[in-house]
Amino acid sequence: MQEPRAPLSTRRDFINQLPAEVLIIVFQKSLNPAQPGKGLTRLGLVCHLWRSTVESTPSLWAHINAADGIRHVRTAVGKTGEMPIELAYRAHNDYATVAVYYFLTAAMEKSQYWKSVEILSRHSPAAYPGLQSMPCPALEKLTLWCIPQTAPLPKPFKLLNGMPAPTSLKALNLCRVSVQLESLELGRLETLSLINLGPQSMEEIIRILRTSPRLLTLVLEDLVGLRSPDTDDTPPIHLQHLETLKLRLPVPITRFLLSTLHGSKLDQLTLTANFSSIPPSMLFTPSIAHWVPVFQRMVGNANRIEIGFDWSNLCSVKFGKLYYIFHVE
Repeated sequence: MQEPRAPLSTRRDFINQLPAEVLIIVFQKSLNPAQPGKGLTRLGLVCHLWRSTVESTPSLWAHINAADGIRHVRTAVGKTGEMPIELAYRAHNDYATVAVYYFLTAAMEKSQYWKSVEILSRHSPAAYPGLQSMPCPALEKLTLWCIPQTAPLPKPFKLLNGMPAPTSLKALNLCRVSVQLESLELGRLETLSLINLGPQSMEEIIRILRTSPRLLTLVLEDLVGLRSPDTDDTPPIHLQHLETLKLRLPVPITRFLLSTLHGSKLDQLTLTANFSSIPPSMLFTPSIAHWVPVFQRMVGNANRIEIGFDWSNLCSVKFGKLYYIFHVE
């Protein structure tokens, strides 16, 4: 016979007997990152102890999402104290009343504690207060995605008041946001993703890669203005920790990067290129022979090969962690 369940008040009393630090961990696990403020409000309505715990614990307020509204953003900023802050603004969520400018402005007084900033917005970079004018010394992750529009890419602008990126910055993800990379002096990155940016020089890309030996993930897609160097004497770049490489660039650029980059620990490779005027075999030349052992290891672990077709052409081949995408127009 099934034993009767304990009354709700008894179960709650049991939870309230947990050490405060354990109760805080339980609260943190219960919050939805997409709208943490809503969860904090509900927790505070349970009882006086829970409300007191929520109100007096800065770490519970440190993840701030614009989906909770500007009122919550201001409240959370005031309660975080000196805790590292994670900011998230995602334009695909339903909160049109909050503009990214006002979201960042509300949090700007604590910019020295910004740990992570993620912005997916239709607004131009001119609406990014704090990121342009403050050094943000604690920043570890920066993601700026401008949702595609028909308007041309804006002119490049400077981040962090033109100062070098903080040494804590480990992840930089930019999409359709033209940033002047030269002034950042990136050197401790573990993740670099540059997608559909305005004019970029190959010299600057090479400089970043050469000074970022800790890179684990590298994504370069649809970069405007890249050209292969006129000479073939570019020294190799050894990325000993690189695990993921994704390139979506013209074939000459892809071939140059493959001939220059060396990464013995590579575990996932995705190549996408337009072969409307040249055969796919042009991508694989003796200049990338140093990748052969890596490819053999990646392919050797494959338990199946996937081949994709569009209506008229072979469009992709995937075996193991090697993913080769053909794009023919």
